Amino acid sequence: MPFGHNSNVRAGGILYHIQTEDRGTHHPFIDTTVYCQGRVLHRRSTNYDDIVGMGEGLETFLQRLVEEQHRSVVEEIRAGTLALSAEQEAWRAGPGQEHGDAGAPGASAALAEGLRVKLQNPGTWMAGGNATLKVQVLAKNSETPIAGAEVEARIEGAITPTSHKGVTDSAGQTELSFPMPRFGPEGGALVIRASGAEGQDEVRYLLRAKPQTPAPADAR
Repeated sequence: MPFGHNSNVRAGGILYHIQTEDRGTHHPFIDTTVYCQGRVLHRRSTNYDDIVGMGEGLETFLQRLVEEQHRSVVEEIRAGTLALSAEQEAWRAGPGQEHGDAGAPGASAALAEGLRVKLQNPGTWMAGGNATLKVQVLAKNSETPIAGAEVEARIEGAITPTSHKGVTDSAGQTELSFPMPRFGPEGGALVIRASGAEGQDEVRYLLRAKPQTPAPADAR
């Protein structure tokens, strides 16, 4: 069975959420992701395809690998030795200091800015057991719509994993519709990721196993 760990760590006055998951032998990777205010700041992935066939003892061995990778990232954050992505450095710089000169207007400016993914209907995206996600991708600072960005919506914690993809139009928008899967007892998360030549961005919404309302709790 897949294993996972979640931790909240405060370092340098910043609160980080660290999530480590075993993706299962059908996709043999141990993935650790570091979030701050819902945005991805760091990823670490370990392929264990070479030990899938070891038979007895695999489950115990994988559990140890997951624990060790999770602990390693937590310790690096506390020690201040974790390599920071360019996006994280920009976030830490504070408003108005993120990117410096964006250059010429248009596509080159968007490339300098990076992008931002936005769920346009956070309060109404789920109804009658179905999800309808209205997503827009924008240049991070100028709010210019980004056309041709790839958008993926993933439901984590579902009994049956699910992933749906789309591409933004000239208004930077795309709509993804799909039936919601069933969740395990711990609930899960809706993860929306956008990527393009301008960069990547990701937002997460926590989901209850038996939601009282259709609206997710924004994990930013």
